Amino acid sequence: MQKMHFWLIGIVLLGTLLRVHLISDNHLHTWDEQYHALVAKNLSDHPLTPTLIDNPILPYDYKNWVGNHIWLEKGPVPLHAIALSLKIFGTTPWAVRIPSLLLSILGIIVMFQLGRLLFNKNVGLIAAFLFAIHGMLIEAAVGRVSSDHVEFFFIFFILLSVYLTVWILKNQKKYAWFILVGLATCMAVLSKWFPALIIAPIILAGFWVYTQPKWKNLLIISFYFLLGFLPFTLAYFIYCYTNYPTEFLFVFKKFIFAFNDTVEYHNAPWWYYIHKTGILFGEFVYFALIVTITHLFKVKNKQLLLTVVWIFIPLLIFSFAETKRFTYLLIAAPAFFLITAYIIDYIRTESKWNTFLGYFIVLLLIGLPIRYCFERMKFFSEPVIQQWSKNIQELNTSEWKKKTVVFNVEHNIQAMFYHDFTFYDFVPNEEQLKMVKDKGYDIVINNIETEFENKFRKEFKLQSVNIE
Repeated sequence: MQKMHFWLIGIVLLGTLLRVHLISDNHLHTWDEQYHALVAKNLSDHPLTPTLIDNPILPYDYKNWVGNHIWLEKGPVPLHAIALSLKIFGTTPWAVRIPSLLLSILGIIVMFQLGRLLFNKNVGLIAAFLFAIHGMLIEAAVGRVSSDHVEFFFIFFILLSVYLTVWILKNQKKYAWFILVGLATCMAVLSKWFPALIIAPIILAGFWVYTQPKWKNLLIISFYFLLGFLPFTLAYFIYCYTNYPTEFLFVFKKFIFAFNDTVEYHNAPWWYYIHKTGILFGEFVYFALIVTITHLFKVKNKQLLLTVVWIFIPLLIFSFAETKRFTYLLIAAPAFFLITAYIIDYIRTESKWNTFLGYFIVLLLIGLPIRYCFERMKFFSEPVIQQWSKNIQELNTSEWKKKTVVFNVEHNIQAMFYHDFTFYDFVPNEEQLKMVKDKGYDIVINNIETEFENKFRKEFKLQSVNIE
């Protein structure tokens, strides 16, 4: 076995250990893992009907994504993958995380292959290492940051689309292979909507780098790409519009107009992502960006065009959009790893850089991402044990009737993940109690107050429970 393979196996093992280290939390994380987990659980029972509150006994607002019934906020690909995992391994937090854990490990290998194809094996190994240790990517894969598993599915399929593009064009494969690129991009769109179309300018950049830019060839590539992309994408959109037109149009418009309107108060100044770049990928990544652009124009290293397009198009678009979130920049994470790896390899092989300054720069380009990994992983912190989650999981519902609704449970989404009852996070008023009772449901109140108990217990036959 070649030395390179040993290094790659070591990097994959390291990445796996880092992810496994974080996967065993005893609770679902508040934003947004618990919602994805509950929708996936419901999908495991009825795969064609995505729901959050599966049995909404009380009226709900379809615009409220944390409390509605039909749930179309995220695409079906990651949610159905989680649903399958729950069906196989049971309703547990770690079963929710298995699909993105596996994709995350596979992503390390795809990252290596892309770096090897674009540049050389050394660049591939360094880029794979940076991918394996990146703190935010690891947290996304195990559900600790917002968008979590959905975000990682999205990033993986973008990475896969770029790799397939480079593999086809560089190896002069038949353009019919672009059906796979279209399919991978479709999977990205059906994970997290339209930012996945970043692959289109990257394909154009690859087309210019590796082939003679003829309109006929571009039209052929586009045809095969759309042949892979459109069928499943349109089928999903048509299905949603046909069956849930109100919810689908609301979600569709919300994400289409996120550029002009602030979604859920996620606003920030235009330079937000420029600042976040240094935090996410190490402060010295700005140096790597400057040298990369210099090499693109002076050294004529055309392969760098793909990475520059991959970085600057989302950076530009997201910077001038009204809605801003730090995880949005992860779409370009593989490109940042590639340019960092390219600069490290360049410094290592160029004799004029074999100086203290060159070694110091390499140390910063590698050391700062390692520091970020330690910051996000919190290796020396005590594991957080959420007693409320344990209480919810151990809740004895064996004596409850099938038609029972529970009120005043703060972590009601997680409660519905573990138990097949409807839980609400508020104390009902008299009108709501009547509405529930008229529908034939027993009513359970968590931590019932004495005044409330005295007023309504007898009339509505209230039961009490202490969960949290």
